[in-house]
Amino acid sequence: MKIQLYYYPGNANLAPHLLLQEAGCDFELVLVDRDRREQKSANYLRLNPNGVIPTLVCGELVLFESAAICLYIADQYPSARLIPPLGSSERAHLYKWLFFLSNTVQPAYMAYRYPEKYAANLTQSDGAQPYQRGCRRGASRGGGASHAGL
Repeated sequence: MKIQLYYYPGNANLAPHLLLQEAGCDFELVLVDRDRREQKSANYLRLNPNGVIPTLVCGELVLFESAAICLYIADQYPSARLIPPLGSSERAHLYKWLFFLSNTVQPAYMAYRYPEKYAANLTQSDGAQPYQRGCRRGASRGGGASHAGL
């Protein structure tokens, strides 16, 4: 069964995309154009009512949240050995870091990358535009934009 990963370059879809590649499975990337706000379209919201990217579709299964998608991929392709064995201390540490990245690092990065969503009237203040331009330039230097399809 072909998997579809709904993505947008530079979003939280990098890890699921890499795991799909490492697993060697058949998958299709489906671009969700954030510039056109497709993640808020009725069609996309039927898949992911939160209107966020990424979303993974595999048959009747629809998953969102990068950590959940990553764990699902790893569980579906055990021969790829993407994660440590179940019950091991290494697996416990994987959970720790996965949840730390999802619950601590990613929200901080989102506030950095999209400050207008997190501060009232930020775009109206005199210093907001240089700050936002700097955030966007810094985010684009992170390497994600240079990888086709990621």
